[in-house]
Formats: sequence, C-alpha cells, structure tokens
Amino acid sequence: MADTQDRVLRKKTGKLIKEMSVRSFKEIKGILFINEMIIKDHQHNHTTLYKLLSTEVNPTLDESIFTVRHLER
Repeated sequence: MADTQDRVLRKKTGKLIKEMSVRSFKEIKGILFINEMIIKDHQHNHTTLYKLLSTEVNPTLDESIFTVRHLER
C-alpha cells in the first residue's frame, strides 16, 4: 500500500500558505483512494478534515444524466 505523504504550498517569498497531510489510503477494487487527509490553511488559520465515508467504483449510471441540458445545470 502507498505511504502517507505530506505536501506544502508556499508563496514565492517562502511563506507557508497551506499544508496537506494524507493520513491513510483505502484500496477499493484495486484502485487507491485517499481515505483521510487534513488540509491546514495557514493564511486563514483554518483546518479541513477530508474523510472518505463511502464510494462506489464503476456504478451503473442512467445515460439520461449525460444530456447537454442536465450537464449545464
């Protein structure tokens, strides 16, 4: 399984803007998904937790959802 990874975003001045930390991955039908990650916004002093609660891989979809009218909504 993939290792957890951290990423940072900085301004050209080197000042830290955001930091993303992937805490865990989940494999579903041979495809890796981020299961949980934390994004820290250092400019606005805000933290977001992303957690995958459920997912479906290759679900059967009704073709009518791909009409131009439906997609432009």
